[in-house]
Amino acid sequence: MGDRLIAEYDHVGSRVLYYTPDQINSTRVVTDQAGTVVYSATYDPYGGIRTSEGTVDPLPKFSGMERDQESGLDYFGARYYDRSQYRFISVDSLILLQIAQVSPQRWNLYAYCLNNPVNVVDETGRYGVSVHYSLTLMIGEMAGLSSGLSESIARADMMVDYNLNSTSFSMDSQEGLAATIFNNVTGIAQDWHFPSGDQLAHAVDVALSTYDPKELGENLHIIQDSFSHFGFETNHVLATVMSKFGKGRDPDDPKSDINKAVDMAMLTLDILKAYRQRVLRKVIAAVTVALTCLRI
Repeated sequence: MGDRLIAEYDHVGSRVLYYTPDQINSTRVVTDQAGTVVYSATYDPYGGIRTSEGTVDPLPKFSGMERDQESGLDYFGARYYDRSQYRFISVDSLILLQIAQVSPQRWNLYAYCLNNPVNVVDETGRYGVSVHYSLTLMIGEMAGLSSGLSESIARADMMVDYNLNSTSFSMDSQEGLAATIFNNVTGIAQDWHFPSGDQLAHAVDVALSTYDPKELGENLHIIQDSFSHFGFETNHVLATVMSKFGKGRDPDDPKSDINKAVDMAMLTLDILKAYRQRVLRKVIAAVTVALTCLRI
């Protein structure tokens, strides 16, 4: 289903095997069609197998990636990962200099999940989870926001892509596909992901005035998408679809235009700094009023 293996046919045993993954898609349990557990495993945060037992040896293991039988390395698509060293064996070709200057882990181009695999997921070997979540979370903390507030904003930002009422490209289920078609046909997808000039200006106005972290995150999504989406154009949608089949480059991959990725990150930083100042002023004003009332 989507990029997740749900089941496969075992030709040797003439049976269907069902896969149960964990939150990062690591294969935790495999059962046969009778419900019998034929494989189970637990992993440490960096992919090492703590416990493993069963009568089958599934190819996808940590993070749902195929484990090369000769080298024992995990193939993440862009490069191979060595769980024994907690590192990729080749460098990441993408680095945003402005972000790396304030986030030292970004300088390590071999690192897995910024050396924080408990909170960050790497699905391709290039970028932790998604720009909308991981980058916004990190920039929020750079702007001086608390971890909890940064996480609330980043999650609201990311959920625009996963919410069936706003998604523009969800193929993981029949409901997701139906929502994708409906949202693109009705123009809902355009409002959230392919903003016109007026829609972008409105999103910026909201982001620079709201105190609600959820509303801020949702409008940040519109602003961030404007850097890679050039309007509701067939060539963009077609390029996105073709990239899923390995044909051409995904137009939403930050590597497609590094300058725009940097500009997007810097604008996000400016907006979140302004949000912090706005919230602080409100808190100071409330405290001032409270102290005045106490004096009276």
